[in-house]
Amino acid sequence: MKTLLAVMVMAMASAGIARAQPSVTVPRADAPDPATDPGFVVIDQTNARSGGGLEMSYIGLDSSLGDNAPTLLRFAGNARYVDPALGLGGYVRVPFAYARSSSGGMSDTVTDVGNIEIGGIYSPRFDQRGTGVILRAGITLPTGESGDEALVGTLASFAAFPDLYNAMPRATTLKLGVSPVFRAGVMFARLDVGLDWNIDAKDAVLGKVLHFDAGLGADFAPFSVMFESANATVFSDRMGGSASTADVLGISARYTSAQVSPYLAVVIPLDKDISEVMSVAVTAGAQFRL
Repeated sequence: MKTLLAVMVMAMASAGIARAQPSVTVPRADAPDPATDPGFVVIDQTNARSGGGLEMSYIGLDSSLGDNAPTLLRFAGNARYVDPALGLGGYVRVPFAYARSSSGGMSDTVTDVGNIEIGGIYSPRFDQRGTGVILRAGITLPTGESGDEALVGTLASFAAFPDLYNAMPRATTLKLGVSPVFRAGVMFARLDVGLDWNIDAKDAVLGKVLHFDAGLGADFAPFSVMFESANATVFSDRMGGSASTADVLGISARYTSAQVSPYLAVVIPLDKDISEVMSVAVTAGAQFRL
């Protein structure tokens, strides 16, 4: 009997010690990853999911430009691969702009292939559910055009502030970004802090752009809605390093399925300098998963 009691006491003590051990939380395999889907549209689209996509934006020009205001469209293609275990990968983005104007029975078109952007992505894996970060480092290749083509590309990029410097004429620009991401239940959020540092361009003022963006969304799978704020402060290397800030607000929606994720966004200018040129922009696109 004494031996049995001793064994029971030892077993209870062992159970108590086991209960006192701190628990290790292992994320469920099906837990939503805030570094992947659903994904925002107007702010930085770079995330930790492999795939590719295409999008088109219609830029509505201000009515003060008259009836002869050109039709302005922007296109962009992207592809990325991120190793799901390491969170390490790369990406490429290609912007394209198109403008068409008519006057006196004549029409004229201008097209601009912007600077192709290539770069790397790192999204470290966290044990804590609902928290993540996306690090991005890229460079634009000097493939963009000069003159009217570069102007058309710059105006079109008002619909996509993260690509603002991708339309500079034959420009080489370093692009760095860090994006904390969060998820709690159906709500998800993202903050972007980025720096575009132009180091070479043809017939353009060199400078830097500081990006500070924020997005908040609700995921009612498979549908999600997002509110996005994109803000860019441009520092010119001339005129004593003067700075100007522009801001836009985006309202977007996305449908997410196993293979494709179409989306739609409306971009509204909040800054007077932008609103004097652009009244509104509408973006439609789709992201395909690998």
